[in-house]
Formats: sequence, C-alpha cells, structure tokens
Amino acid sequence: MYTEKVHDDNKIYNALLPKTFNANVLKCKGHVEEAILKSQFLIVLGGDRVVCTGSILAHSKIDKDCCIIYVGKKPNLHTVLSKSTGNMNDMSLFLLISEMQIEIPWLKEFENITPKLDK
Repeated sequence: MYTEKVHDDNKIYNALLPKTFNANVLKCKGHVEEAILKSQFLIVLGGDRVVCTGSILAHSKIDKDCCIIYVGKKPNLHTVLSKSTGNMNDMSLFLLISEMQIEIPWLKEFENITPKLDK
C-alpha cells in the first residue's frame, strides 16, 4: 500500500503529520474491509502502525466479536501529549483503546478513528 502525504499537515500537540496518518489509516481500513468481505478468514501481518490501526478498525467494524492478537516489541501507548518526538508510529494503540480517551484532548484530525478495544 502506497502512503501519501497530505498537504498542509501541521503538527498538533506532539503529533507530526496527523492528517497524513489519518488518511493512510482510512485507506488501509478500506483495503482490509474489502479483503474481509471477499474472504471468511483474514490474517494481517504488517510492520507499521497505519496497518495496525487500519486493520483493527476494519475487523472490528465488520465483526464486533472479532479477536485481535497484537504482537509488538513495545506497547506503543504514547499519546499526542506524551510522545516527545511526534512520531505517530508509537501512538496507534492510544487511538484504539477506549479507556485511553480520557488521557487526550479530542482532535478533529482523528475523528474517523474511533476506539474499538476495551476490557
């Protein structure tokens, strides 16, 4: 999947390129939704957080009882307020975990990414 940079994508809090991240997450989500609807079983293996975020959003939209196994070398629970480098790659889980939403301000740039994971 080719990722594209969105023009006029300014840093918000500590998040670099938030509009670009969101646009590419939604692009990935669309590809995964299409693949799921064509198949009864899908395994997504990816290396970046756009793939993680997009595929989790797609799976949970189509199957509310889906099982997600997230394997990574670190938890990636940084938020737009806690990540000093601004790298969105370490912020995907905070966007997806319902309980994390009290830790961050509402951001229009991420309104299409709704939390899908909870306890």
